[in-house]
Order: sequence, then structure tokens, then C-alpha cells
Amino acid sequence: MDIIPYSDQTIEIMAEFLKAMSDPNRLKILLLLSTSNGLNVISIAQALNMTHSAVSHQLNMLKRMRLLTSKKDGKSVIYSLADDHIYSIINASADHALEIV
Repeated sequence: MDIIPYSDQTIEIMAEFLKAMSDPNRLKILLLLSTSNGLNVISIAQALNMTHSAVSHQLNMLKRMRLLTSKKDGKSVIYSLADDHIYSIINASADHALEIV
């Protein structure tokens, strides 16, 4: 009988997903994108008072983890949440945090 209903590979992916969301700057980016239809690096950097390079670094990590999608818009790249699961997880964690506070 399997006690844990997921494979080791799935658990590893889940852990990496949660690790990606655990950084405060990455979480701020995800929260910002959860309230928009997509933003470019400059808009994110300005909204969060971060440098362009710091935002780019975090966006690359989030994109590698498949938490974000990107599309070209002229010379800009627009970033958005990859899917509704990301939005749901962010909102669930906010609900939980607000219950504790």
C-alpha cells in the first residue's frame, strides 16, 4: 500500500514549485501579475521598486518553473501567470496568511 499518493518525481516537482514561490520578490511579482493582464519588465520593476536586472532574474526563474508565460509585444516581452492554478494557490496562501494575522 502506497502511503503517499504521488511519485517521487511528482513530489520533487511540487517541492521546486513551492520553493519558487517562497522567495518574497518572486511572490510579489506573482501577486502583481495576478492582478493584471500581463506586464513587461519595466512595469514590474517600477511597481515593485526593483531594478530591471533583479526583475529579469526573477522572471527567468519563474518562467523556468513554468509559473509564467511570456509573449512578444513589439520590442517588449509581456509576462503573465501560466494558468489559473497559480492564481488559486496565491489566493489560497493569502487567505491563510490573513487568518493568521
